[in-house]
Amino acid sequence: SVQAAESVLVHAAEGGVGLKALQAAKARGASVVATAGSPLKRGLLRAMGVKHAVGSRGIGFVDEVSGLMIE
Repeated sequence: SVQAAESVLVHAAEGGVGLKALQAAKARGASVVATAGSPLKRGLLRAMGVKHAVGSRGIGFVDEVSGLMIE
């Protein structure tokens, strides 16, 4: 179970399952890092209150996500 102040990675967060996982993590007070393939979908996630919405198709996405999960 996710606890407040934990970091959670939701991959493909713009999909149906991803959106539910995102909502559940946020409801529990977790810090969410979400991935989405397109800038439009990342914008949607940001509009939903996701602070860290990153691309998942670039070569550097693993390093970017790793850096955010350590915070």
